[in-house]
Amino acid sequence: MSNKAVRVLLIEDNPADTRLIREILAETKGTPFELECADRLATGLACLARGGIDVVLLDLGLPDSQGLSTLVKVQAKALTVPVVVLTCLDDETLAVEAVQEGAQDYLVKGQVARSPLRHSIRYAIERKRAEEALLESEERFRSIVENSHDGIMILDDSYRFIYGNDELCRISGYPRQELIGQDFRQFLDEESRQLVVDRYIQRQRGEVAPPRYEFNIVRKDGEKRRVEINSSVIKDSAGKVKTVAQILDITERKHLERRVVEYEELNKLKSNLLSTVSHELRTPLTTIKGYSTMLLDYDRRLGRDEKQEYLSAIDKATDRMTELVEHLLDMSRMEAGLLKLDKVPTNITALLQNTIAEARLRTPGHKIMLKLPKTALRLNSDGRRIRQVVDNLIDNATKYSKPASTVTIEARSQDSELAISIADQGIGISRENLGKVFDRMFNLEHRLTQEPGGLGLGLALCKALVEAHGGRIWVESELGKGSVFNFVLPQEAIAEGEAYGEKGQQNNNSHHRG
Repeated sequence: MSNKAVRVLLIEDNPADTRLIREILAETKGTPFELECADRLATGLACLARGGIDVVLLDLGLPDSQGLSTLVKVQAKALTVPVVVLTCLDDETLAVEAVQEGAQDYLVKGQVARSPLRHSIRYAIERKRAEEALLESEERFRSIVENSHDGIMILDDSYRFIYGNDELCRISGYPRQELIGQDFRQFLDEESRQLVVDRYIQRQRGEVAPPRYEFNIVRKDGEKRRVEINSSVIKDSAGKVKTVAQILDITERKHLERRVVEYEELNKLKSNLLSTVSHELRTPLTTIKGYSTMLLDYDRRLGRDEKQEYLSAIDKATDRMTELVEHLLDMSRMEAGLLKLDKVPTNITALLQNTIAEARLRTPGHKIMLKLPKTALRLNSDGRRIRQVVDNLIDNATKYSKPASTVTIEARSQDSELAISIADQGIGISRENLGKVFDRMFNLEHRLTQEPGGLGLGLALCKALVEAHGGRIWVESELGKGSVFNFVLPQEAIAEGEAYGEKGQQNNNSHHRG
């Protein structure tokens, strides 16, 4: 303590006790004491109201107040001023109650010696200052935690909330009164719940576990938020395990990261598409240019069969270019949301029969089989687009299977859906590639054909067209044993007697490959 005089307020109605206290404090060496006396509680409270008092010595038996109520009244006025009870009652129970009410010390008058009294006064002042400093520190810490931009939480050893700040309430969507006492795990989705428990058990066992990791919180309104946690496990004075954690909402950051990845993938896709388109168009253009030049320059020298061969090559190259351009146009329309379906009552049986007949002409080296039920299959659909899907899947099957192998197309009704499958005996697809075959720009490297590789849009278009009809498409495959592409379409109700008229028939017979 400094050499500045300590102002002591003695509230005591016994003159002899007052004189004794004055003598004890007057003999003190070092820090001096200034004593102010009051023989009534009212007078003492008035002194406290004027301020400047460093410590109060209080007798509990005063003319205008008796017992612990005297201490309570002084405490209410003293606020930050420490109070030492000075009484003639050597009562341990009363002493405990006085301390519980806020007294810094309890001294019995008959046992007051010079050193204990001075020590008690100094101790009371220092303890009060320490309490105030601790309180100020706690308030500062509480303010920092409450105003943190990160969620702060404390869990007990049963994962129950002991504390959660305002930001944690905002992230979870729950008010604080609904969080405290609740099991933290009930606010997580199933995958995240197991992850958090595993990390918690690792730390309890003393195993090395990353303090920072990500998981999902399910808000009160059902929205799922991605958060990052930085946690530590501590033990309190009683040895109980508690988890203190910092929660950061990274949902928007994750969305931004995904958008950046998608943007990079899109740029890569555009670059690959431009490179592939340039390559794919160059091959038929080279064929067309070469044979056209031959026909123009050597018309008189070429025989009929040679001219027919060159014209046939030009025709095939033109078909190839048309297919490539249509793929690009269809994909552009779908990405722009401009692809419209012209759904009419369609005879799927007739559509498949026409499709298979033309496919046999295109690929005479393969056996193309068609399995149909006896009853005609009918569907409300865009027949031209369904034909496009089937054509693409058949062409895909023949490209990846050896000549003379069989491609089987089967159609059937099941429940309220129409199912179509295209099975080949080709090279098959590896397990790691099964989930990629319907991606744009995906091509298997190995082909059993010398034809150009294509843009890798055919299967992506099939998926988009099937889903546009409300259906779904998937593939089953095993390396070396071939693949089966399946798609199902909902069989929408068709009014009895509704005609499969001219438009529907046109859709059935329309030739649209690519």
